[in-house]
Amino acid sequence: MRPLPPLYDKAKKSGLIDCVCRACAGKMGALAAAEEQGLPLADEMQGHPAMARYVEAGYTVITI
Repeated sequence: MRPLPPLYDKAKKSGLIDCVCRACAGKMGALAAAEEQGLPLADEMQGHPAMARYVEAGYTVITI
């Protein structure tokens, strides 16, 4: 059994997916799938989403 698809579906239905990174989705071959699902694409920073909007909204951005 693959555990991630049900979790992804739950996150999507709950509105937890803010955006998809256009550059990363393109590189991973997932851009068409993101578009087909109607997920918002973000590309403010040379194809990547800008983190400043999350910081300004009070979130703490964690990168690994």
